[in-house]
Amino acid sequence: MSTNTNEIKALVSLLDDEDSEIISHISQKIMSLGMPVVPFLEKEWQTHPSVLVQDRIENLIRNLHYDGIKTDMKQWVAENQDDLLEGLWILNRYRYPNIQLKDLKKSIDDIFYEIWLSHRTYAPVYEQIQHLNDIFFNRWKFKRNNENPQNPDNSMLSWVLDTHKSNPIGLCVIYMLIAQRLRMPVYGVNFPNIFILMHQSEENQIYINVFEGGLVFYKTDIDEYLKKSRIPKNEKFYNSCSHKDILIRMCRNLLNSYETSGEKKNQKDMQQLLNILM
Repeated sequence: MSTNTNEIKALVSLLDDEDSEIISHISQKIMSLGMPVVPFLEKEWQTHPSVLVQDRIENLIRNLHYDGIKTDMKQWVAENQDDLLEGLWILNRYRYPNIQLKDLKKSIDDIFYEIWLSHRTYAPVYEQIQHLNDIFFNRWKFKRNNENPQNPDNSMLSWVLDTHKSNPIGLCVIYMLIAQRLRMPVYGVNFPNIFILMHQSEENQIYINVFEGGLVFYKTDIDEYLKKSRIPKNEKFYNSCSHKDILIRMCRNLLNSYETSGEKKNQKDMQQLLNILM
């Protein structure tokens, strides 16, 4: 970045102007410098005596982070949809901008290696699932977030890994990432009302309700549920969905959370991310 510290200070010093057009021009100039300017802004925020300027700096930092998220999400959609963890990390930065991908990988690795030590690849499918359930729910204490199901953090992987609680899809993505590391053919299913997983092999196709402690069920159970709920059958309720579908569903959950809490700016941001994904 060619802009030096003194130039940043000069730009920041103009943020106390009362003219909205000047503030808009200066803000656009700072935004054009991109993410490399963030450390300078953070330092200025810590030392600047004006609360008004601090608020404007904070807004600039937030917008710069969000622009970075949009850029990275576009690149993920275009080039790297096979890497679910990277997509989850990009979304995670919306609420936790300083989270590092390597930290998320380490947290997943810690759980995986504990399961891997005693995992039997050639054991019957049901036995493999029960073993994964035992360590995931009993050893690591992952559970449903009944206290605050609308909490946006339910869709933030770092928060779920820290607290070990979430909504259905928040639990499912961690379970799925670990299962796939164990070479289990486990994938997400865009089921109505609750996100579930499926274990798909040549021999059988079974489903896993992670939100209910890893409960195993079958196609006939899905048939019965849809019938009782008066929901028309749809192939997507029986088959695996894409990583992009998972991100879309998580963004829709976030959008719903922000609509419930009346956070207009967050609603707008999440709709833009949905537009990128769709």
